[in-house]
Amino acid sequence: MVYYLFLLHWVGDFVLQHRWLATNKSHNRWALMLHCLIYSATLVGGLYWLRPEYITLPEFGLFIFFNLCAHYLTDSITSKMTAYLYSKQQFYLFFVVIGLDQLIHISTLLLSCQFIIERAGHKWLIWNMRNCRKRVIPYSVFIRSVSKMVW
Repeated sequence: MVYYLFLLHWVGDFVLQHRWLATNKSHNRWALMLHCLIYSATLVGGLYWLRPEYITLPEFGLFIFFNLCAHYLTDSITSKMTAYLYSKQQFYLFFVVIGLDQLIHISTLLLSCQFIIERAGHKWLIWNMRNCRKRVIPYSVFIRSVSKMVW
């Protein structure tokens, strides 16, 4: 499910963002809002039918609304930074800011998923890896097995 969430993020943030949106969202708030609406529509279209039954529609709506607002806020700052850096041909810093932008988006998605799932009274696997390791296979056994295969 997490990989699918990342795939939807990639589609909404890159694939469906044509050149006009990418070049204008740094100085045109309507272009930025259109980009964020397309991004949110991608999340809705991709997640609505796959959401667990314990996630109610209001909780799902809260998840989408929160990510819409967070995406707008993040891109309103980072798009101005990247536009400036690109115009000054500071390409290294340009890509550093794009990486930071993606880190913020992915963190927002994961944390909002965690919040909605815990609000519904369930636990999410990402934060329970320690317990999962103890139940499935001890970490030391896993490391020994991998090291035997490699060496």
